[in-house]
Amino acid sequence: MKAESLVTSIEVAPRGGWLAQVARMIGWNLYQMRRRAMSKWLSIIFALPLIVMVGIFLATGKHDLLAYPTLFRLFGSILSSLGPLLLPILAATLIGSEYTYGIQRQLLGRGMSRLQVYTGQLAALAVVTLLGTAITLLLGIILSLLFGNIFGVQMALPVGGAWLGLLTYWLGHSLNIYFFVTIAVFVSTLGRNPIAGTAVALGYQIFETLVRSILVVLVSLFDQNTAKNLIHFQEWLPGVVAQTMLSGPSGQLFQEPTNSTNNPDVMSPTTALIVLIVYLLILIVGGYLLYSRRDMTE
Repeated sequence: MKAESLVTSIEVAPRGGWLAQVARMIGWNLYQMRRRAMSKWLSIIFALPLIVMVGIFLATGKHDLLAYPTLFRLFGSILSSLGPLLLPILAATLIGSEYTYGIQRQLLGRGMSRLQVYTGQLAALAVVTLLGTAITLLLGIILSLLFGNIFGVQMALPVGGAWLGLLTYWLGHSLNIYFFVTIAVFVSTLGRNPIAGTAVALGYQIFETLVRSILVVLVSLFDQNTAKNLIHFQEWLPGVVAQTMLSGPSGQLFQEPTNSTNNPDVMSPTTALIVLIVYLLILIVGGYLLYSRRDMTE
């Protein structure tokens, strides 16, 4: 075969339409995450506290803590605590390592657009976030109902349409975790390595905790109007916004009033949802603008 015919027979451009190419990118990213040893270790780190907690309750005979809604709420608490810590590590590793090993150059050199590559990355991470959150919550509710029936514990089950709160509860936890995932993606794109994304995503959570602690101290030092303004400022912190958003579906599932019900000045769960989506859009759009101008030959 002549060299000329050999070169022209090689398919450089990806096959299929725009969405088909993105779908393959999503599958490729999911495959990468599934095959990484880090994914398995992060899964073990996440599952260990859940297993230990259930084991302790069984060993000590705390059967009331194993029934709905207590056990299910504890699963949700561990999810909201560990999810924003562990999944950003996976996201930063996925994005940052593509720069380290030159995968970005290969993808773009084969005809993929930057929007397709970026969309595939974010969509794959969204799938992992939604799936991981769903598995955790379903396991929590199944175990809580199972143990409650086995040990004959009286359970305060939701009635009627309150079960719909389970769907919004799942989406709320997913959005909360995905916010920190997008921080890791943005910083990994900016720094072009996994360490930067991991450090900033985890460091921000520590920073917000410190800010909230400082604000609590400052509130006690100022007059009532200044203290009220400080409290309102705290409400706009992403971590607080996420918790406020989750209070809505939590109230449905656990039959509890939200803070906004008793205090109209406090941000409502619906407003918190809108604010969190705006924060997500800023990070996603900002990350793409940064990525679209990135020089891949550096």
